[in-house]
Amino acid sequence: MNKNILVIGCSDPEAIRMADWFAAHGDTVYQNRPDEPLSAEISALDHLDLLILHTASFESEADAMLPEGGTILQMDDAAAMRDYDRYVCGCFELLEQCLPQLRKGLKRICILTDATCSIRSNPGTGAPSKHIMMAAVNDMVKLFFNRLRPEGFTFRNYALTGDPAGVPQGAFPPGAFFLLDFCYDARELPIHNEEERFVLKDGFLNEIAW
Repeated sequence: MNKNILVIGCSDPEAIRMADWFAAHGDTVYQNRPDEPLSAEISALDHLDLLILHTASFESEADAMLPEGGTILQMDDAAAMRDYDRYVCGCFELLEQCLPQLRKGLKRICILTDATCSIRSNPGTGAPSKHIMMAAVNDMVKLFFNRLRPEGFTFRNYALTGDPAGVPQGAFPPGAFFLLDFCYDARELPIHNEEERFVLKDGFLNEIAW
């Protein structure tokens, strides 16, 4: 069945690879930047099946201003707040706007990120503002998980490896991972149901602490 898929993020090689994968499987991919209003074409769609927040593609004004080897202590706070407003708040607003269309589709919300989105201190990223934005979107989607899971929504969070060549051999590409169905049995406790846990995984289905 042809699926309508919306990717909210900036254009980068991973977004292109993912769009090509979905297109090869007969799906239609739409893209909208988080810092721009939802396009008229997307607003006119009857339904959306997947909404993917491509946080790994975020472009940070504050990080671009850092000197080489700069840390969060040197980050321009005003620029970081502009980053947050553009990307984190933008994702929130677009996701809320798309909920009526998602309710008519597969009801699945996904994040395409990388392991540096951990909420733990991670000074080695060299991109503190982007790191903060990715962690914030994780927490935001966790709140949507708590709110929407009773309606039957499902959630996926995929960590890229950072390899410019793409997904390692033998790993699930993001598109395939986002379409996986996890185990669910209403008779079991939530801890025994994969669908009842919002977790970050890589293409080998390894769980990553965040």
